[in-house]
Amino acid sequence: MKKYLFFLLTIFLFISCKQEVYNNVEPPLSKKVDSLFNVAYNDSLTFDTRKEAIHKIENYLNKRKNDSTKRKNYLKVANRYYSISDLKGEYKSALTALKLATQAKDTFIIARSNMYIGDNFLNSKKKDSAFYYNYKASTYFSVTKDKNTQRSALSNLSLILKSVKDYTKSEKYAVEALKIVEDDDNFLAKYGVYNTLGKLFTETEKYGLAFDYHNKALNVTEYFNEKQKPYQLRLKAQSLLNIGVLKMQQGHYEEAETYFEQTDYIGVFPKQNPIKLCLPLRKLGI
Repeated sequence: MKKYLFFLLTIFLFISCKQEVYNNVEPPLSKKVDSLFNVAYNDSLTFDTRKEAIHKIENYLNKRKNDSTKRKNYLKVANRYYSISDLKGEYKSALTALKLATQAKDTFIIARSNMYIGDNFLNSKKKDSAFYYNYKASTYFSVTKDKNTQRSALSNLSLILKSVKDYTKSEKYAVEALKIVEDDDNFLAKYGVYNTLGKLFTETEKYGLAFDYHNKALNVTEYFNEKQKPYQLRLKAQSLLNIGVLKMQQGHYEEAETYFEQTDYIGVFPKQNPIKLCLPLRKLGI
């Protein structure tokens, strides 16, 4: 009899455990919602069509319980608002993700939400708030180990400090961001950090370092993966333009012109060679 009861109890516990595991499995997003995300990101569609798709996604997420899928997709919604230049919508969605993550004690999304909000304030030119949220995001790295969030937060902090001419601290955060990406294979992220350092050193007239980092940014575009390929030509042209401006700032006009010509050859920017403006000044000794 005891053996029989033990057997029944074992079966009951097994079924209960399976039921608990089943209940904890998050339902995936439907294909319809996935397609709405694609519509919202498609810049060949009208603004109204894309915004309507975002609203439909929000309606779906509002009805879903607070699980990790809901939280991370609110950040994806924030990204879609950003893609249509709706900073208010981006902020609202990122803030919703932060509130949900705080309730669930989801440190990963808390950190990433803070970075999104900080980035939003940076784009809105609200530097104090941008610094606060990006710095807060950076404090979670020891727990989350989320390199993308950390690199973005540190890079943003560097940009904010550069904009107020606190070059020492700006360089400090940029170098910290560099340490995050240096051993990584995310070459687009590396480009961003190299470009930040190149611009920083150009502004502080550390021309040798500026050239080194702009050149690193240029070279790293050759290693972009398939997802990063759409950015390749534009960023390559941007780096060539940056080096041209750097050379021009040093008074190396002929060398600068070769970089501007390479930029023009790529053809992603309107042709506007600053050399044409500078050569007359050089002849006058200015």
